[in-house]
Amino acid sequence: LVADRPLFLTVLGNCVHSGAEQISRVRLRTSPASEVPRYRWIELKLMPSKEDGSIALATLRDIDRIIAEEEVGRRAKAEAEAAKSAQASFLSTVNHELRTPLNAIIGFSEFLANPATTPQGADRLREYANIINDAGQDLMRIITAMIDITRIDSGVYEFEPEPADVQAIVRAAVEAFQLTPEARNKEIRLQATDKYLDALVDQRAFRSVLHQVLSNAVKFGGGSAPVTVRVSGDESAVHVAVTDRGPGITEEKLALLGSHFARLDEGLNRERGGIGLGLSLASGLMAMHRGRIAMSSSPG
Repeated sequence: LVADRPLFLTVLGNCVHSGAEQISRVRLRTSPASEVPRYRWIELKLMPSKEDGSIALATLRDIDRIIAEEEVGRRAKAEAEAAKSAQASFLSTVNHELRTPLNAIIGFSEFLANPATTPQGADRLREYANIINDAGQDLMRIITAMIDITRIDSGVYEFEPEPADVQAIVRAAVEAFQLTPEARNKEIRLQATDKYLDALVDQRAFRSVLHQVLSNAVKFGGGSAPVTVRVSGDESAVHVAVTDRGPGITEEKLALLGSHFARLDEGLNRERGGIGLGLSLASGLMAMHRGRIAMSSSPG
């Protein structure tokens, strides 16, 4: 290979001038000149002459398979290191995300339990109770997502599809989501059809998919711009499109979405919470429905 010729010449020169054995790896063309070039990795071993330093012996050994195995090993090592780094990042994120609602629950419950700090007004009591409830709901969502991901990966998720009107499920899911704390002050517009859109659906799993996608749209949807949910379908498939007006992301980052623990705003000081399981869970549940999640975005 042309790119290996400088190395080849260097090894030759070192063998002659140093009088020492030289070993190197180069790629050797194995196809005729009339065909598309094919190369194999060769180990080149040069033995100098004891008398005048010229090359006395050169041996070539085919190491193409060895190189391939080494490359597999390098990739496995790199993937293991990346997984270890991702695990450490995930544990740090989970620790942060669990402690935040736990601190709220513990702190405000201590206020209520202490006669010296218990508020007297009913409005303030309701405010504290709502804060504790919201924090508890956050904890429940995080734990449920982690358990569901584990069940999907291990193949023990209890998947029970039945004929259902997808449009009715979407409508109910949107109405329920609008009552959650994260949807406060965010407009969600539902564009539906009058048709009965029938499909085999595990309603619990599909509601979870809708919640995860809506949560993502609200979290990253940008300011006061509304989130739009559009339901359509035909005899072959049902489509649910969730559109937000967030800042958008690059194609490279878009490819990461849907993988476990993928977070595009790393660090504990990031603006938005979450442990990076939402779209991964949604993708897994959609795959069980023989469906899929498609995502598109661009900066701006």
